[in-house]
Amino acid sequence: MPTQINSIENLKERAEKSGCECFIQLNGCRSSKHISYDKDSGKFWVCHYIDGSDEYLTEKEIMDSAISNIGNAMNKGALFADGD
Repeated sequence: MPTQINSIENLKERAEKSGCECFIQLNGCRSSKHISYDKDSGKFWVCHYIDGSDEYLTEKEIMDSAISNIGNAMNKGALFADGD
């Protein structure tokens, strides 16, 4: 059963060990991603399954809606981790 991710701290915790499979719920559709977090660099690695693209984002960037939709989804309760 999916678990809602509702804070940057929760995302860091889930993504730090071996990364996590996440999705953003979009009007009945899912945008799936693999998200890892490297504590030493303070960056998230996000792989977008829809097209195989990836990016490295700081906490500030991941929360900036002009750069990423992950923070906005988290704030709206639309970011989930698979499993657990």
